[in-house]
Amino acid sequence: MTNGRPMRVLHIGKYYPPFKGGMENFLRDLLEALSESDVSVSALVHHHERGARASVERDGGFPVMRVPSWGQAVYVPLSPSFPY
Repeated sequence: MTNGRPMRVLHIGKYYPPFKGGMENFLRDLLEALSESDVSVSALVHHHERGARASVERDGGFPVMRVPSWGQAVYVPLSPSFPY
């Protein structure tokens, strides 16, 4: 807690489940554990489906913001809108 308020943490990741991957599963587990510890968490990730629109969903009580991706170049998602 900071000044009587819960700490707020934004996790930035490549993808998030249901995309299958070890880091994606770890990110979900980390967010769940932190949210149980009274930390206000959220995630900002690339959308794993090409051409999908930006979306915000709730998973386990915390928001997951997915940003559209145009594809990949050398395993890196191309998402010009990611910083915004």
